[in-house]
Amino acid sequence: MNAVLDVLKLRRVKLDYISPPVCPGVSVTSSSGSGSIWVDMGDESGWCPPGFVWDDSLRTCVSTLKPTPPIPPTPAPPTPPPPSTGCITNSDSLSSGTVGTAYAQTLACAFGTGPRTFSTTDALPDGLTLNSSGVISGTPTTAGTTSFTVTATDSLGALCTDVCQVTVVPLPIEYYGLVLSAYYQGNNTPIQETGGTPLSLPSPVSSGYTVTVHLTGNHLELGGWIQVTGHIGSPTGPVFNTGYIAVPSTSIPYPSLYPVTWTTP
Repeated sequence: MNAVLDVLKLRRVKLDYISPPVCPGVSVTSSSGSGSIWVDMGDESGWCPPGFVWDDSLRTCVSTLKPTPPIPPTPAPPTPPPPSTGCITNSDSLSSGTVGTAYAQTLACAFGTGPRTFSTTDALPDGLTLNSSGVISGTPTTAGTTSFTVTATDSLGALCTDVCQVTVVPLPIEYYGLVLSAYYQGNNTPIQETGGTPLSLPSPVSSGYTVTVHLTGNHLELGGWIQVTGHIGSPTGPVFNTGYIAVPSTSIPYPSLYPVTWTTP
């Protein structure tokens, strides 16, 4: 009833009823069986029933009950994106490391919201670690290729995983004081580089170094051999010796130069 009276702001209100009502604090001016009653809500003398006050401007009683403001609904927390895979964009293109050489590579992630943290329960190459910022660093100690699963967690707690791979190559071997000798088609053969200049190998040279020499001899003979000697790792390191490397015979007419190419292992 308060809400109706407050909205209508009437001094007398007609109420329909089935049985005579009892309304504490208001005066029922007529009632008989079922029907309607008039409820006096106050008079111009300023009297109002409990719960109401007299309003001179409206010349009526108004409710003192303040409407309860609606409580805005509590917004639901953001829903994290569903778990995903394949979110580390450089997982397949991490640079290779070298045994004994400092290594650092940062994972790049295009997943989720806000900063990401990275973790793994797998083993990385010996000597390398992964920190929470996604940096793989350290000094690798063992050559080989290692795959490991990395989990990226965004600021909302959403997760994604990806498989990363790092290859570690051996430290190149260095060779010192290499000397190349040859025997070809029955002759003590001059060893010459392309262009006919005398051969002089640099020192040191690393794995993969290639030299091409030209051998002279009689083409009717049965071929010959070349041999390379030197030291590994330092001028006084372990002796390096290829042994005799067979050189086939050739039909190139004498005195043409027969090319032979050799590469350090």
